[in-house]
Amino acid sequence: MMKKTWIVALIFIQLPLFAQKNYKEALSMAQTKMKEKDYREAAPLLEKAIKFKPKIAQNYYLKGYCLVELSKHTEAIESLDQAIKLDAKQWRYFKKRGDAYYNAKLYDKSLPDYTKAIDLETSKKNDTLFQYRADTYMNLNKYQEAIDDYDKAIAINNKNKQLYFDRGYMYNKLGNKEKGCPDYQKAYEMGLENAKSEAYEMMQCDWAKPKVKEKDNSPVAISDVQVDPFTGAIFISKGLTYEKYEITPKSGGFVTSSIFGYDEDFVLKVDKPRGFNLNNTDAHVGVGFSVYQGNTSLGEAEDLFKEIGPLEQEMLNNLKITLSFPKSEANSDLLLKARFYDKLSNAEILVNMPFTMAEKTAKSNNIRTSTSVLGNGINTKSTFEITVGKIEFLMAGKNVGTLKVNQNYVLSLSEKKNLGNVVNYRYSFVDAQTGERVLSDGKKEVLAMAKGLKTDLPIKTPSKKGNYIVWLEVKESKDLNRIWTMTYPVVVE
Repeated sequence: MMKKTWIVALIFIQLPLFAQKNYKEALSMAQTKMKEKDYREAAPLLEKAIKFKPKIAQNYYLKGYCLVELSKHTEAIESLDQAIKLDAKQWRYFKKRGDAYYNAKLYDKSLPDYTKAIDLETSKKNDTLFQYRADTYMNLNKYQEAIDDYDKAIAINNKNKQLYFDRGYMYNKLGNKEKGCPDYQKAYEMGLENAKSEAYEMMQCDWAKPKVKEKDNSPVAISDVQVDPFTGAIFISKGLTYEKYEITPKSGGFVTSSIFGYDEDFVLKVDKPRGFNLNNTDAHVGVGFSVYQGNTSLGEAEDLFKEIGPLEQEMLNNLKITLSFPKSEANSDLLLKARFYDKLSNAEILVNMPFTMAEKTAKSNNIRTSTSVLGNGINTKSTFEITVGKIEFLMAGKNVGTLKVNQNYVLSLSEKKNLGNVVNYRYSFVDAQTGERVLSDGKKEVLAMAKGLKTDLPIKTPSKKGNYIVWLEVKESKDLNRIWTMTYPVVVE
């Protein structure tokens, strides 16, 4: 009987020793995980330690610390409540609960906790406590109280650039430019890059005013000339490049001719323009246009982007103008001149497009586009699946390899599909070096009879030698919506 009692007593003696060992292991592992910033693993280990010894305030504090870092604010507050209940003399407990309240945007509750932490912290040299209470005052719109605490934090630690930035922001809220601007400048000089832009945007501080480059008035040569097959619009690049252009109705579909309806919006756009002189990372971009009838201006806008200001480089994915024209004289010949330009140089993209006003815009939802199918550099666009398999310049019925100035030729279209026998057409030569449009006898619409699978169109070459782009528009006479267009680079000798 005595032996049995001895065994039971031994078991009761060993149980506390077993619990003590497991408690130390859990706490040690938790502290290791916290040093590694692995708070997700540390929190359950601390909960385990608490179960072994539920009266130790430090363990609730450590668990609350982990939960704050894991953004589990409600659970963190509960754990820190318990830590403070067990020991209300530790400033760190109040500071961490203040953090939990602050992160939960309960600023009216974080404020007394930070104040209590400041009272309990004996060294009075902890700038972070004053900084966090100042941040709380900021969120409670108590700007002067925030400034007072930032003053105290800076007196302790004048190497913290964020303190100057935040105090500058508080002075901005109070409208005190005299004190706010130097704080922003100090933060910027200490390495806070965004302090400069905010100083100018918020307070127009003189020191932060962006320095705009002087405009470079050096002449810029033409680097590229392109002609849109459907509209005949000429795109002239001087120092600026782009990936592609678009002329589209705002209502959808594709513009198929230089005929635009009254008061119908259309968009003129260039994608990914490059070559702007940058002021830091900003491009000073201008977009303008004018409309002429003969030599008379019907309206113009010098810079549609005037109120927008500089654009960051990554915003330059596309530039566009949305236009619509009021009703004018029937079949009046008009000219649109548009430009996308660099305000810091003479670089620009010019667009010259003759057009005619009508009741409705010529457009289609289904077009056919080909590039360099008929020959190097030849582009075609058409509606209703119209195709032309072969083009030739003829003189006296024979193919001509070289075009001569001021000569009459026949432009022969053959191997056609879906193009009727009777067509009308117009054409022009565009100087590939200057972008100047040279109109020949085909400016007016002329009927041409198809011969079998061929359609022969009389044209005349310019009177000056050079590289040109031939623009041709062919329409069926009975259905003007059936269109085949082409741009063709040629040399005239």
